[in-house]
Amino acid sequence: KMYKSLGAAPVNVKGTLYVPANFFSEVLRASVAVDGMKVSITSGEDDVKKETTSGKITEVIHNENRKAVHINGTGTEGIILNVDESTIIRDAEGKNIELKDLAKEMEIEAVHSMAMTMSLPPQTYAYEISVKSDKEEKEQLATAGAITDINAEGGNLRVTIKGQGLTEQSPSEVILSLTPETIIEHKDGKAMKASDLTADAEIIGYYSPVMTKSLPPIGHAIKIVLQ
Repeated sequence: KMYKSLGAAPVNVKGTLYVPANFFSEVLRASVAVDGMKVSITSGEDDVKKETTSGKITEVIHNENRKAVHINGTGTEGIILNVDESTIIRDAEGKNIELKDLAKEMEIEAVHSMAMTMSLPPQTYAYEISVKSDKEEKEQLATAGAITDINAEGGNLRVTIKGQGLTEQSPSEVILSLTPETIIEHKDGKAMKASDLTADAEIIGYYSPVMTKSLPPIGHAIKIVLQ
């Protein structure tokens, strides 16, 4: 997204495009060595600065237009790891798998570029993704958003979440009933209490697919994660 001066314009000769040698160094970021009439070009991939990030998958984006994994948050939180056919993805046993085999709640470790977009959430390219814990919770739905209502009538605490469904079956608005078995934790893993849930708090609610047919539907909260 910037202009580069190459010193000479490209030339098309009988269908072959000739460019200045510094096109490969300035634009493609490759290493170029010129020795007389010999030009050697090598990939600069080894020079790319990388770092490793661990986290929990909150969304897997897999469609014709985009392939990515969102970890450690939803909406503007966390990091989005963009993947392509060159990204190496391994399961907990070290075997190669595909993007479609990843699912929310999996603990992963990703080797990615240190270069990130300035967007919220930041995005970067993933070279490798390794699954550390493959406890996929297929029987759970999840909705991320803000608490719009807290109701404790009848002795059962209920919270209404309005935001974004994290699976195809998850509604964007849902009422979740909390029980003594409901896990409440901060996104960093710290245990929290029901009293920590306040209006407008950003959370992710995990719940059973068994819900009422009301609008919004009512379900039982398995876990609440404060963002």
